[in-house]
Amino acid sequence: MILFFKQAKAGVIIGCIAVIAEVCEKALKKRLEQGWLTERVDSLNELIERIRHYRKAPLAVSIGYLGNVVEVWERLAEIYRTTGELLVDIGSDQTSCHNPFQGGYYPVGLDFKHFF
Repeated sequence: MILFFKQAKAGVIIGCIAVIAEVCEKALKKRLEQGWLTERVDSLNELIERIRHYRKAPLAVSIGYLGNVVEVWERLAEIYRTTGELLVDIGSDQTSCHNPFQGGYYPVGLDFKHFF
């Protein structure tokens, strides 16, 4: 099962592949150092490859992706639309829309550094 949400450790505990998309490199690095993430990827293509790999394995892992969650969803939709390959089973979002500087949505094409 593939999950997209903010609770990396919970995803692994329940046996899932948890993908955590984060636009702030500092936050992603901290989660990795603290052991909340199994691994980190910086490219969308690499993320898709890792998802496919772990689906075949199958292994429970948490993958931290440095990038925008909107771009991830768009790519997953494109893959499904063009190939019929469904790479996600469930998605959950715990984004703080009221506080974009500490975990809210960012427009596609703009990263965390753009705002500071």
